[in-house]
Amino acid sequence: MGWAVAGTISSAADLSALIPVRLSLAVLQLTVGLLILLRPRADEQGDTRAMLAALPSFLISGIMFRSASPLEAWPLGSKWIFAVAVLWVLFCFWSLRRSFAILPARRGIVRAGAYRLLRHPAYLGEYVMACACAFAGANVWGWLCLAALLPLLVLRIRQEEALLVHDQNYVAYQAQVRWRLLPGIW
Repeated sequence: MGWAVAGTISSAADLSALIPVRLSLAVLQLTVGLLILLRPRADEQGDTRAMLAALPSFLISGIMFRSASPLEAWPLGSKWIFAVAVLWVLFCFWSLRRSFAILPARRGIVRAGAYRLLRHPAYLGEYVMACACAFAGANVWGWLCLAALLPLLVLRIRQEEALLVHDQNYVAYQAQVRWRLLPGIW
């Protein structure tokens, strides 16, 4: 995930902004770090092309957060939508556990948790986080990044699935879970 905790707590206003956005980001970063430490070596890594295709969607998320308005100026609704999306992403990551990866890799197929509903549910959460940033920031860069993020996520998903399709367990999983990103659409 390209999300980063910005700044330090220096006043009561900063403390109020800590909850829910900064706290949820801190928990997300801690979770990602733990999952990276606990995961086994990948059965297969994506090639350079797959890695390069995955990076823009990863990086644009951080750009969106940085280009949004200061957290203190975010509408309360954007803060809570962001925090709920982070909780969804955390649920997805903990469902993956030892199969967690940031870049395309094959580490085993997970059919539990959110992965019973969608093949790439964490990316849905990432997109909702980006939507919260765009609505909170209300600037041209945020909206341009949001418009670019969806096709970049689609490209990332296609690269990951190109690697996973060689695994018969994944082929069976695709037949079991039809939707990639959004139920009823794709």
